[in-house]
Amino acid sequence: MKKIYFRKEGEETNDAELLTECVKKIRIDSYGEVLSFTIVPNNKYILINFKNILFENDVFEIWIIYENDSENDCYALGRLVMVEEVSDDLYSFEVLLIGKLAQRG
Repeated sequence: MKKIYFRKEGEETNDAELLTECVKKIRIDSYGEVLSFTIVPNNKYILINFKNILFENDVFEIWIIYENDSENDCYALGRLVMVEEVSDDLYSFEVLLIGKLAQRG
């Protein structure tokens, strides 16, 4: 199981918000510049917070945590460039990465 957390870059809090525990699809383009993922969000409040980043043009930190395989955990900085509501509970996102997606392992 994969989990996705996020936090605006430079926020005072140490706690990142859990965007989802239910990742349907995740991929990076062939140039390593765009991270795309399709998810079922944990709750609408956090989804709205995350979607607001699109309109604020803020850089945010994103973590992809693999529950049973911590060596594949990933971290990146990025800007949210696209949000699409695929269905009532399914959303697709594209993140323009700043630098490369870094893996723990």
